[in-house]
Amino acid sequence: VKRGVDLLDWKQRDPIKRLSLALNEEGWLTDQALEAMRADVAREVDEAWGRALTAGYPPSSALLDRVYGDKL
Repeated sequence: VKRGVDLLDWKQRDPIKRLSLALNEEGWLTDQALEAMRADVAREVDEAWGRALTAGYPPSSALLDRVYGDKL
């Protein structure tokens, strides 16, 4: 009995991959442009990760900041 969708199924349905392939087939996105975008995203993620690793923990007084609800 197969439950849910496995990783291979999800990889085939990946909307980013499908869109990039469609744009490439239509001539709107070159392989070089796609690689440049991937490099920019990887660099941005690496920079954010580096900032997160060096950032201190927020004070405990900030625990409920940006938490919304009717009754707290």
